[in-house]
Amino acid sequence: MKSTSFQVNTIQDLEQEIVRSKENNFNPTLAILFGSVDCELDAIPAIFNKYNIDLIGCSSSGEICQENIYEKGITGLFMDINRDFYQIHIEENEGGQYYEMGKKLGKIGTDFCEDPSFLSFFDMGASAEDLIKGINDKVGKQVNIFGGMAGDDFKMIRSYAFSNSGIYDNGVVSLIFNQDKVEMKGRALCGWEPIGTTNTITKAEGNIIYRINDTTAVDAFERYFGSFHNNNEEVETVLVGVAQYPLQIVRGEGKVLRAALKINEEDQSIMMAGPIQTGDQFKFSVAPGFEIIEDTIQGFKEYQVDNPTTDAMILISCKARHMSLGPMVEEEIKGIQNLWNKPLVGFFAYGEVGVNEVGDCNFYNETCSLVLIREK
Repeated sequence: MKSTSFQVNTIQDLEQEIVRSKENNFNPTLAILFGSVDCELDAIPAIFNKYNIDLIGCSSSGEICQENIYEKGITGLFMDINRDFYQIHIEENEGGQYYEMGKKLGKIGTDFCEDPSFLSFFDMGASAEDLIKGINDKVGKQVNIFGGMAGDDFKMIRSYAFSNSGIYDNGVVSLIFNQDKVEMKGRALCGWEPIGTTNTITKAEGNIIYRINDTTAVDAFERYFGSFHNNNEEVETVLVGVAQYPLQIVRGEGKVLRAALKINEEDQSIMMAGPIQTGDQFKFSVAPGFEIIEDTIQGFKEYQVDNPTTDAMILISCKARHMSLGPMVEEEIKGIQNLWNKPLVGFFAYGEVGVNEVGDCNFYNETCSLVLIREK
């Protein structure tokens, strides 16, 4: 399989990139794309239909191409995979039944092949945990599921997934590979260190935490880290400060991170970048300086020992991680790209789907989820 990565700033440049690839005797069948909501995303499907290239992608909060970070642009990956080896499916939201949507997607995958893997992108209102559970329950085993929650340049208004069929702000767009033909695998790593004692979420609904240890969510954060208030009562405020202290929540044999996004000054609740349950136990966590980057790269080095080759790479990193670590994220991306030295694209997401060290698939925040794609 041949693959190439690219970065452009306009829809016009995107079409030129397609033309240029064909002039170089490369005829891609499949494109994976990430772009800013400030670009003309609704014009993208027609361009790829014009050139008969299958498409999947989503809006972003920053884009990644090779070892570089971009803003307000479009990054993409072209591949010339046999069309018999994959399917693209769009599932629009019907009443928020993401578990049922996952089961339907799982059935489509097993009808397509015996061993499917999934790359899924979805809007910021999706329940990714329910989607993952539905897929696994229907397939009947742990499945390689990757992807992420689309961003909107941290405007927190509306995000989109898209395919050749159109652009969706209330659905899931999925690429399904036949693993007997195209292997898709990866690893999700974070590097954050837990601190303090175990805490309990004593009241939560959806992705809102109301009370921790029977006190308000904001008060619980401030007891550890000091005040995050800015006394701005006009709107809910994005908390850059608490994004640096994600929650490490126990999930089975592993842990998932949840990052804080906004506070509600009126009831002192905190909106998290992913679902939370009453009764969840967690520890706060901190980034141990530059070591977090070194630890993450080392984790991928160890993963590479058993996975030395790939044809293409997708990196889905959390926007809250980018906010927390700042320029250090560029070193992380460079270190990962240099390990395999293959075409790499990605984006900063509002949540990441990936497989952890014990083989479980989860929805994460503050995490770096790497996807390797290799034609057999």
